[in-house]
Amino acid sequence: MTLESITGTFAANTQFKEQINGYTGDIDTVTNLNVDEAFLKIARFNLQNTLTNFTGKLATTTTTRDSAYQNFTDNGETFLDARKFILGDDQETSGLSGAKSADFQLSMSNSNNNRHSPAVDIDRMGVITSEFFINNDETNEDNANGGSAQTKYISKTVTLEDGLDAEDLRVLVTAYVPSVSSIAVYGKFLNSADEATIDDRPWQELSRTTVSTVVSSDEDKSDFRELEFNLPASVLTGASDEYQYTSESITYTGYKYFRLKFVLLTSNEAKSPVLRDYRAIALQK
Repeated sequence: MTLESITGTFAANTQFKEQINGYTGDIDTVTNLNVDEAFLKIARFNLQNTLTNFTGKLATTTTTRDSAYQNFTDNGETFLDARKFILGDDQETSGLSGAKSADFQLSMSNSNNNRHSPAVDIDRMGVITSEFFINNDETNEDNANGGSAQTKYISKTVTLEDGLDAEDLRVLVTAYVPSVSSIAVYGKFLNSADEATIDDRPWQELSRTTVSTVVSSDEDKSDFRELEFNLPASVLTGASDEYQYTSESITYTGYKYFRLKFVLLTSNEAKSPVLRDYRAIALQK
């Protein structure tokens, strides 16, 4: 159902009634459109020496919006500094005193020829928004299953060739990691003599050996960096620093099977990390 020309307000756990046929409905929740990235699409025609410039304001909360107009990319992605919102009509009325939560302006200029003017097709304009589903909580990610992180990638199980069982691991990650974000890498390992399955094994967090000062630019999302992760010294307990684990009172040295998990985290959804590729190198001591 699409509602137009709304004059009232809506709240969760209430009902509404359609006036023509008397149909009723329940409102379970009232949500906002979360905006972490915007793509402004406007059909425009710029003649020689003419220019169009786009600026906009978005809601920063349900009761506030940007204090000044910000530049938006001309028919391209605009990366926001923080999550913004597009509200419903009733929330704009109650929270913004009727001001629009998505307010865009287009300025047109002519540098030296008053016979030339840019043109805009108002029937072919709109904005595409992206919301990033990510949080900053990796609680219980070391359990065999579950974990609190919203964004993660789990690889398939890798089986090493016979006779090539490994005792250490090196992982190289190419990623965009702005200053407020991070990527955690976990591994599951199973020895060939262990009768359990790799699904039963807990995740072991790897240590980041790349210094913490290596971060990507907050403004340049093409600034990918290479990060290195290794097994921590706490599990390299063999006689020659091999990987070991104990299960059912049996200590196993080395592994034949492994699986990786990459957990993406950020304290600012609009500045989320991006994982481009990774390489895992199983090592023998």
